[in-house]
Amino acid sequence: GDTDWNVLGKIQGGGFDIPLNDNGRQQAMATALALEDIPLGVVASSHLSRAKETADILWARHSETVQDRRVIFNGLAEMRFGEFEGLAWRDQEVDPALAERFKTISRELKQDVDKAFPGGGESTRDVQLRSTAALQQILQDFPNHQHIAIVSHGRTNKVLIAATAMGDVMKYRDVKQSNTCINVMDVDADGNWAIQALNFIDHVKGTVIIR
Repeated sequence: GDTDWNVLGKIQGGGFDIPLNDNGRQQAMATALALEDIPLGVVASSHLSRAKETADILWARHSETVQDRRVIFNGLAEMRFGEFEGLAWRDQEVDPALAERFKTISRELKQDVDKAFPGGGESTRDVQLRSTAALQQILQDFPNHQHIAIVSHGRTNKVLIAATAMGDVMKYRDVKQSNTCINVMDVDADGNWAIQALNFIDHVKGTVIIR
């Protein structure tokens, strides 16, 4: 969901724990209502407060079916963007050299799965390894639940979707993700994934601000 850093256009990754703002909470509630008729058995999220609160709002609408199966995995956290986190790189007052450095490194990441953001940031492979490990742990821990909600973050979602259902993690570049969008994916007994819905946002159009 929306945060104040989204409003300011700041780069927001896993290095800072920025909470939802009021608009983000409205988006989370709209998402929970959109999924109200789905008998969720598990609600999982990253540990970062914006995803955690979104998942808690969802869990509150499904507590009868989910019960105590509300789980948190650090592996679902957003990608760490290193020295660029907190940078409002579209701001006219930002150092032009720094903004250009961010754009250059971002382009390099799109070509190299092992290229990491400097200053303690992550590579695409880093995100793939930890997020897919978290996903597999969820599936292993809850093998008898048909409907599992996972609340994560934009880049991490893209990486997970590309790595599982698209067969190539670098295809994350082609995946669109909006705040509190709904993705629906099926997985069969052999571990084959299929996308049923991607970046669905009708539940928040016209009721909250979409940036």
